[in-house]
Amino acid sequence: MLREILTLNTDEDALLKTLYLASQKTTISYEEIVEIIGEEEIEDFLLAAEQSKLLLPVISSRSEAWKDKLLLIKPGEKYKMPNIIKILISVLYRKGEWNINHAITTYFKQIGESYWKNMPDFYKRIRQKAKNNKVNAQDIREVAREFNMEDRTGALIAELKGAGLISPFLKLAPANKLLYEINPSVREFP
Repeated sequence: MLREILTLNTDEDALLKTLYLASQKTTISYEEIVEIIGEEEIEDFLLAAEQSKLLLPVISSRSEAWKDKLLLIKPGEKYKMPNIIKILISVLYRKGEWNINHAITTYFKQIGESYWKNMPDFYKRIRQKAKNNKVNAQDIREVAREFNMEDRTGALIAELKGAGLISPFLKLAPANKLLYEINPSVREFP
């Protein structure tokens, strides 16, 4: 499963052990990753983990947007895992399942979102609206309208960002629409 997401030939157990350790902490260090993955695999692992948004660099050039994160692969660096990925990895470690519905429901229930039961379907609709793994705020508003939550669009966008499901892309689409990048790993895998 993880080899499929990360497109690496690294041992699946080492991948899961590394990501599980990261899911249990605020940050994971370069040194902790090397201890499990090994020096010869760390560069490929961190590049793939950052690209798939399973792990993100802590250091940023100007904002918390994923595209502003500075991936430095060297001793002393730290990396963090998005909240939704922490839940996905914990369940994968304990039960062997990659269950996005469970992860999304769990996260939104934990933060006190009153529409937590609707959030897996809400997120799926947002993914359906996405083009090139990006969605604009107007599309999110339209999906919120479908779920009778349009008056909460701003709060929902903030919650989606906090979960690590979307990140501002900081580039305007045609008609000056702000774009959001969607986490490529929060999807069902065959």
